[in-house]
Amino acid sequence: MTLRTLARKAALIAVPLLGLTTLSPTADAHPVTPKAAASRYTLSVLNPAGAPIYEKPSSSSRKLAHLRQGTEVVIICQLVKGTRLWYSLETLRPGGEFVWSGHFMSPARPPRSC
Repeated sequence: MTLRTLARKAALIAVPLLGLTTLSPTADAHPVTPKAAASRYTLSVLNPAGAPIYEKPSSSSRKLAHLRQGTEVVIICQLVKGTRLWYSLETLRPGGEFVWSGHFMSPARPPRSC
């Protein structure tokens, strides 16, 4: 067996093992009960221009960041402010972070109300 063949076989074994041992940071930071897991939704930004993250559920509030198209976020609840539907993001920031629902595909089952 050549060195190249051995390296290839080692890589085929190592790659799946890496996937088994890697945990996401949110899985470590927040233990999730089955009931809580059902109330969280992972949505992707569909708008080609992306989606801003706001400090409060209002487009006139301070923008905290901007998400690119295809970025996934975890939604924990929804609220209606005026005539617009807003999603609250799962975050450790006091006061929360919000995104307007128009930048995302609507989930099959709506999130719980905030």
